[in-house]
Formats: sequence, structure tokens, C-alpha cells
Amino acid sequence: MALIQEIKDGVALSDKAQKAAGGNSTGKGMEKTASESKDLFLKLLVAEMQYQDPMEPTSNTEYVKEMSTLSQVESLQNMEKSITNTSIQNYVGKYVEVKDEDGKVIDGIVDYVTDVDGEKMISIDGKQYKASLISSVYDSTYAENNYTLQTFAELYSKLPALDKVTAGHEKDIVKVVDLYNSMSDDLRSSIEPEKRDNLTALYNKVEQIIEAQKKAAEEAAGQTEEASDDVDEEKAAETAAGASGTQESEEHEENDGSEENTSEKIG
Repeated sequence: MALIQEIKDGVALSDKAQKAAGGNSTGKGMEKTASESKDLFLKLLVAEMQYQDPMEPTSNTEYVKEMSTLSQVESLQNMEKSITNTSIQNYVGKYVEVKDEDGKVIDGIVDYVTDVDGEKMISIDGKQYKASLISSVYDSTYAENNYTLQTFAELYSKLPALDKVTAGHEKDIVKVVDLYNSMSDDLRSSIEPEKRDNLTALYNKVEQIIEAQKKAAEEAAGQTEEASDDVDEEKAAETAAGASGTQESEEHEENDGSEENTSEKIG
């Protein structure tokens, strides 16, 4: 029957020494990398061969099986690590939720993935979090829709009450209306009916105000043009009257001169 002993620095430990070192006969609770596990296995194998029962020696076939098992475990560990790293890299551009060490939930789009002291880290809005803290991952469509709804809520909250609307609010109202019209039908349905109705009322009100202002401006421009025409007519009449008076004066002077010449001839 083969005996298994834990090895430390190439020396087989007794049960008492194992307990003092915090270990046990099976090595449970020991966290090792794949390379360290392989070294430990080889040391155990050497110790097993050294301390085996001479009356019941372990066959070569069993040694080969143990080596084969170790290789398979090592390969699986390397594959798992590779798959994990690849999966984390795929988080870039995805919308994720992270629960930090204080229990606070942070959500956002992953900017990049990096490695810090052998641990994978993700960046959200310029701040790094452990990839192991990711609680949920969403696709790009969800992220885009969520961002659109957040933007709509933020812009909508800045709109005035219906009785406070002025022409100066047109740009803000139109911006929210355009955003709403750009949404898909499913996304629009997630907006509360009260908000949709109020947005429609705000848009109609500001359009009425602007239309009324345009009409008033056109009427004012028309009145100004009429007044200008009247002034022009008055000036034309005065000019015509002045020209007529000048002509009569000239004719009168010519007649006076003619009479004087006649008098001279008669004299």
C-alpha cells in the first residue's frame, strides 16, 4: 500500500509537522498555480517512491496514470484561464453592472480591460474596477436604449411648465421632441403617457406663440410700410405744389417784363 507524505523543501513532513505548517495529508486548502502544483506533484511522487512499502511497491503503470492526470488538470487550468481572459476582453463596449466592495452598484459601458498585478480590471467612465465584481452584462442595444432614455429624462426635466412657456423655450422643446421621434416604437412605449401628452402640449404651445409673434411682426411691418407710403405721397404732393408755384411766379415775372417793354415802346 503506497504512502503519501507532504513534502516541504524536498523533505517529507510527519503528521505533526504537517499540522504545525498548516497543511494536511491531502494538501487541502492550499492555493497553488499550475506550475507550483506540478512541482509539488513531482516531489510527492519522489517521496511516494522513496517511502513506498517494499512488499507492495507501486507499479510503473500507476505512476504513468498519475502523471497523465496531472497533465490533463494542468491543461484544463490553462484553458480555463485563457477562456476567462478572452471573455473579459469581450466586455469592452458592453454595458455592465459592477457591485463594488462597499455594495454600491455602478453601471456603464466598459472602456477597456487591463491587467493590474495579475488581476483583470475593467474601466468604466475612467475608473477601474475588478472584473470579478461584474454582476451583469448587457448587449450594445440595451446600452444604447438605456443611454437614450437617460438623456430624454434629463432633457425633459429641464422643460418649463405649460403656463410658463415662452418663445425662448422653442430650442429646448424641439430638441426633446426630435429625440423622442428618433426612438423606436418599443422605446417610445416605455415613456410615461403623461410625459408624451405634456411634451405634445408644450410643442403646440410654443409653436402658437411663435406663429403669433410672426403674424404681429408682419402686421407691424405692413403698417410701417403704409405709413411710409403716406409720407412719400405727402412729400410728392408738396413737391408738386412747390413746382407749380414756382412756375406761376416765373410766368408772372415774364408778363410783368413784357408789359414794361410795351410801355417803353409806347413812350
